[in-house]
Order: sequence, then structure tokens, then C-alpha cells
Amino acid sequence: NVLQSRRLGKAMEGCVHRGYAQLGGPVESLDQLHTQACLVHDLFLERVVRLAATHNALFRVRMPADFRGDPVFAPWGGEEETRANFKLGGIKKVSGCVRKLDVAYASDVSRLLDVCRETLYFDTITDLRQCLDDIRMDLSLDIVQVK
Repeated sequence: NVLQSRRLGKAMEGCVHRGYAQLGGPVESLDQLHTQACLVHDLFLERVVRLAATHNALFRVRMPADFRGDPVFAPWGGEEETRANFKLGGIKKVSGCVRKLDVAYASDVSRLLDVCRETLYFDTITDLRQCLDDIRMDLSLDIVQVK
């Protein structure tokens, strides 16, 4: 539950009215999933920024609409004043969630894994592998799918 984080799900047990939501089971409501994504997004982005800094990962730079060259990537330390300079993943719009549920998941909300999302770019396979190893070793995270 709670975006695949066991630790966060455990922490929320005391915050949820027992009759309203079942903890530990799959999320069944898009409203519930989207609300959870909004609640954890800032924490998630902080963690992604730390992983990027540790493993030499880059973020995609937001370019002007008329730019026709190759994508540009740069490091980012998570500063609010430079956030608009980067094309960040953010939280998937509800309309995008509904489309994906209809097309790919037969309306099974529990299969949506990328509502709160971000993309890191790596120059070397070694940096990518070390980042994935760090995620795998973190007991508060689960790697659910890699594309």
C-alpha cells in the first residue's frame, strides 16, 4: 500500500480510520492512490535528488518550445529556485491514470505504479547499476518494475 513503501504504510496505520481504508491490501480507488501520490511527492523527489547526487545522475533540462536539438541533461540539487529549469516527472494527471487503466490494466488501480514518478539519466552503466543496488538495499523501498 502507499505507493509500494512498507515503512510509510506502517507509519500511516495510526493515521487512518479503521473503517475507511484497509492498510496492507492493494489500493482500489484512483482517488486514494492519487491522494497518496500528492502526499509523498515531495519526500519522493528529495530521495530521487539524493540518489542523483550520489550516483552522478542527471535530470532533463527544460528547453524552449522551438528548440530542435538533442535533449540536454544536467545535475540538479533540488533547489526550488531552479526547479522550473528542469523537465521533471511529477505526479501523473488523473486523466493519464484513467487512460492507462482503460488501455492497459482493465481498471485495476493497484497495477498503476508510476503515479508519482521521476526519471534519472546516467552516463555510465556502472552509475546506473550502483544506483539500483542502493535502491535494492534500502529496506524502505521495493523495486516493483524496471523499464
